[in-house]
Amino acid sequence: MNEVLKAIEERRSVRKFKSDPVDDNKIKDILSAGRWAPSFMNLQPWKFIVVKDKTVKKQIAEVLKLPFLATDYPRATAYDFITEVYAIVVVCVDTQKDRMHYVEDGAIASQNMALAAHSLGLGSYWIGVFNHGYIEDEIRKLLQVPPEFRIVSLLPIGVPDEHPKRPRNSLEEIVYYDKFGS
Repeated sequence: MNEVLKAIEERRSVRKFKSDPVDDNKIKDILSAGRWAPSFMNLQPWKFIVVKDKTVKKQIAEVLKLPFLATDYPRATAYDFITEVYAIVVVCVDTQKDRMHYVEDGAIASQNMALAAHSLGLGSYWIGVFNHGYIEDEIRKLLQVPPEFRIVSLLPIGVPDEHPKRPRNSLEEIVYYDKFGS
């Protein structure tokens, strides 16, 4: 199997990280993978914020807890792990630069970075915040993101302390030919 297909198949969302530092050159390589993502008409509407400050990471984790705290859903601490990761890459997209496909462009850049992190022996976890109302708004305020930008995702990145295995549906279960349901 070639390297790209192997990375796609093996990459998993990591929720448990070691406190080990990460070489900043690896972070630059990950960011570069994001910038090489395809985009509508090559508009490249993204900006990436690298959050390393522990206080800011803790503030982001508190914002992510908000919807859980308002319910009895038992995952109020689900995002506490992001305070311990080496960095969080915040993927922002300019809605003025690309009015049609900014969400897709940001998602592709996010996936490129997640795959790059995996290929460098690091772990990541995709946290989608786009259209999550006050979560996106609170993170925007916290990080001083201009109003014409939307936040598509947060990618906590660090040295993994787990290597989860999660099953995938078979191709026979998800692929149709020529029309849906065939």
